[in-house]
Amino acid sequence: MKQLFFYLCLTLIFLSGTHALASGSKMGKSSTISELQISDMDGNKNGSISFEEFKAAFPSIRPNVFSILDKNQDGQLNKAEWQSFQEMHKGMGG
Repeated sequence: MKQLFFYLCLTLIFLSGTHALASGSKMGKSSTISELQISDMDGNKNGSISFEEFKAAFPSIRPNVFSILDKNQDGQLNKAEWQSFQEMHKGMGG
């Protein structure tokens, strides 16, 4: 059941992310989730993505979904967590 919820959340992120990217979000140069780099969203250039930075890229994101992606629960998505998220989207067309 948890796994189903997890994949449902990821699908929702993908759908909202695709809309944000298609509507000319702050990333501009990237067109899919798999092409986005941390640096495209990292407003303060600290090498990780805060919830606020992620929400700027994906306006429909909910805090609980971000929390699922934040495996070490430090309030930031690091490079490994971001790459894990991207890997999951390869099979979803993202």
